[in-house]
Amino acid sequence: MSDNVIGQNEEFMKAYYKLYHISPSDSLEEILEMINTVLVKNFKVPFSQIIVSIIHAIKYNYRSINLYIKIFNQFCMMHSIEKSLIDLLFPDIWNSDKLILDDNATKIICCCTLFPLEESLHYYTMFDQLEKIIYYSISHDLNDINKLFLTPHFGISRILDLSAFYGSSNIFFYLLSNFKHEITQNTPQYSFIGNNTDIIKECLKHKDPDNVCLEYAIESHNNDFIEDLIRYESIDLSTFDFTNVIVSQNLKFIQILANKDVNSIIPWCASIPQSIDILKSKDNEIDYNKQYRDGRNLLHFAAQSNCIDILEFLSSKRDFFMGKINAKDNNLLTPLHYALNNYFEESSEFLISEGADINAKDGNGKSILYFALERRMNKIAYILISIGADINSKSNDEKSLIHIAAKYNNQEVLEFLIKHYTDINTMYKDGITALHVAAEHNSIESAEILIKSGAEINAKDKYGFTALHVAAEHNSKETAEILIKFGADINVTNKNKETALHIAAEYNSKDTAELLIKSGVDINAKEEYGRNAICYAANNSSTETAELLIKSGADINSKTQEGYSAIHFSARRHSIEMVELLIKYGADINAKNIYEETVLHEAAKCDSVETGEFFIKKGVNVRTYSKSGMSPLLYASMRGFKDFVSLLLKYGEDINSKDPKGRTVLHHAVLYDDDDSMAKLAISYGADVNARDNNGKTPLQYCKMLKHHALVKTLISHGAYSRINGNGRNNCQDHALELN
Repeated sequence: MSDNVIGQNEEFMKAYYKLYHISPSDSLEEILEMINTVLVKNFKVPFSQIIVSIIHAIKYNYRSINLYIKIFNQFCMMHSIEKSLIDLLFPDIWNSDKLILDDNATKIICCCTLFPLEESLHYYTMFDQLEKIIYYSISHDLNDINKLFLTPHFGISRILDLSAFYGSSNIFFYLLSNFKHEITQNTPQYSFIGNNTDIIKECLKHKDPDNVCLEYAIESHNNDFIEDLIRYESIDLSTFDFTNVIVSQNLKFIQILANKDVNSIIPWCASIPQSIDILKSKDNEIDYNKQYRDGRNLLHFAAQSNCIDILEFLSSKRDFFMGKINAKDNNLLTPLHYALNNYFEESSEFLISEGADINAKDGNGKSILYFALERRMNKIAYILISIGADINSKSNDEKSLIHIAAKYNNQEVLEFLIKHYTDINTMYKDGITALHVAAEHNSIESAEILIKSGAEINAKDKYGFTALHVAAEHNSKETAEILIKFGADINVTNKNKETALHIAAEYNSKDTAELLIKSGVDINAKEEYGRNAICYAANNSSTETAELLIKSGADINSKTQEGYSAIHFSARRHSIEMVELLIKYGADINAKNIYEETVLHEAAKCDSVETGEFFIKKGVNVRTYSKSGMSPLLYASMRGFKDFVSLLLKYGEDINSKDPKGRTVLHHAVLYDDDDSMAKLAISYGADVNARDNNGKTPLQYCKMLKHHALVKTLISHGAYSRINGNGRNNCQDHALELN
């Protein structure tokens, strides 16, 4: 590669190196000036790429996170970058980097629980404060430290690795010399992030580098060792994920590889604009037909990063270009799919103008127009439609373009599609219409357009849900208002006989529930098992909606076909708040179902300990039996709910009470508990260790059958027996001898 090509991009590489190696004390103004002058003005790096680079740099330079956050905020403010655009382009950044995006502005803040406190071991290591580490070691054994040191993307569990990660050489060598810390394979990997030469050399004395070492060196722009790394036999470039280079924009690495073999950077280098200089300078050496292991070619990579100069350069090679413009990767995506998928209008227009197949579909049957609408790229959508894109195309799950327009409330496109579309009530998957989709996403205007254009307002999906049911599920109050205004049946039921009010209660959609009530919905309507909306609210701990229903006249003691009322459902859900609400408004705390089971029975079945104790303190009888002879204690012990059993025993329940099969809590402990904790609890409350069930079997006999050896000894030690053998010992003692 010529010195001229290298020199042209030297400023770019220096700027990126600096961006990834910012010190906490660096000047915010100087860094912003460098970004705006070098990257934005001189090299035309897109705002989106710079934002990604800033966030990505935090991963490898965590000690400077607070300065990176200021850079991010200032850069977004300078260039009027809206929060909605960031959400659209980078939906996963916030979760993956443990950052929080302010709801009202383009502003990120570090999660306070992650950045180490100043007087912590992590902080000392981060800033190589050896004296504090030495002082810390006086009262703490550094050999036994086993904790998780959290940084974005990394959960480092050893302090030696942490010192390598930060390049803290003083602490690193202190730990090696004075404590029993070993260099594992993780240590050299982290050392290429810390980029301390002495630490790296020490690590390589003990471990050969692997592909992760190379990945970390590239992504952190620590390029000094890269040429040496790729010479190691332990580095396998044939399996290396070169897409990491694209994220980091590490042009230096590309140059190093290109100098050795230019085809080693083909085709992925096309995602970095500055690679065009390499392509031009080594034109005669390049295998333009080479594909990446996932089937992508040069055009895929150039399109996915909006590298227009590279696309134009490649288009000059007509035979190659026309042969690859519609090539599909392993996921059946063309270069145009990639341009649209990343919201790149310029690349999309260029490929369309050059003859890209505008009706190509991916592996899910999504067309080019489908991609454009899904990403709200209306300009591209109209270009596609104007040159004959198929507006009746559907994806593999039968989702039409009308569904997509309704989802994103794309009114202009929706009206055009309706005008030229044959069936406004077309369904996909489980019978879902565009109106269902509009209701789900609260696309108010789209819903009105669809209704006025003839959409069937009470159309049902496979499960009998209408658009009103869907609006209730997602609390799309405004869309529900439109539906009701235009005549939606507010009492229509689905296949389970549930009204929209049932659904609103289930999902705690209070606003929509209130609208339905004001619109005259039957507040006490029952579904197929006799549950009304208040039962649904109680069963799902929808406290706010429950109170609204009660105040609006819902029958709080209404019973299902099996006699369950709202209080029964609340007993199962560990929600004291719901129980208190129901009792406050007159729920019958002593209500029984048709099986004579009380709320305490329900709490016991679900191990709702706090709720159970609340009921007991309110006067619910602990010793109460169902028609089948089951008490709350017996239900809890059969399910292995030790804490609930303990609660009932504390309030005086009989430890030796029996279920219909004659089995006690101790029998249940042997038969159903995974360990001996329940048995020991029962014994501590005076359980009869020799109690027999209806089959004449004692807990010990079941122990022997199930080979619960440890529990056998426990029972014997507390007096368990069955009969005396001729040798003078009881057969339990014989069994104990067998175990020994």
